[in-house]
Amino acid sequence: MKIIIKTFASVYDICGFSDREMEISPECTVADVICMLVKQYHELQEVVDELLFAVNEEYCSGTRKLIDNVVLANFPPVSGG
Repeated sequence: MKIIIKTFASVYDICGFSDREMEISPECTVADVICMLVKQYHELQEVVDELLFAVNEEYCSGTRKLIDNVVLANFPPVSGG
């Protein structure tokens, strides 16, 4: 299966890409993909517990199972004022 991973803010700074296609196995969850990214980008471990996730622009948890051709966005918490 293929998915698109989008990164923002400090996650972009760590990973160095804004979007990337990734091949994953069926039954992968958001948490599985994040673990794969942490293995590639070790600094991500420092912020991984604070990350927010969205699949196709809908917030979700790490237990969300992924299907083919979804967009997985991951970013740190945001605030505004």
